[in-house]
Amino acid sequence: MLYNSLFIHSYILALRSKSNQDMPLFIPVMLIGLCLALNLMSILFFVEGVTTQRLEIFNNKNEYVVGVLIYCSVFLYYLHKKRYKRIFETYKAKHSEPPAIWWSIMVVALYYLVSVFIVFLSGFYRNKDWIFSGL
Repeated sequence: MLYNSLFIHSYILALRSKSNQDMPLFIPVMLIGLCLALNLMSILFFVEGVTTQRLEIFNNKNEYVVGVLIYCSVFLYYLHKKRYKRIFETYKAKHSEPPAIWWSIMVVALYYLVSVFIVFLSGFYRNKDWIFSGL
């Protein structure tokens, strides 16, 4: 649900962009892929903080492979049976007019800020720093 909302707002921004009219699906998929990577990193950091093992998924050897896999999986998810059109049509059926451009920018920026903050908190938890130093 959150990713669909993020997709809708970033898709609306891509549709309103004059330079991205020919392929408006590229930018939302890239933004969602980055958010998904941030959320996966925060989950991995939290799991590493709970356990004593280090999960080396985002290391130097395979960081590009993981990034390409995340991007391709998100791209295929939205392209499968033109799911992106169904999501956008559902949004248009619920709302009579598209949101203001500042609202879409605020939603995307807020989601990124929250995702980065959660990554920092889970990283601090993994390393037992800051407020987690007594654990």
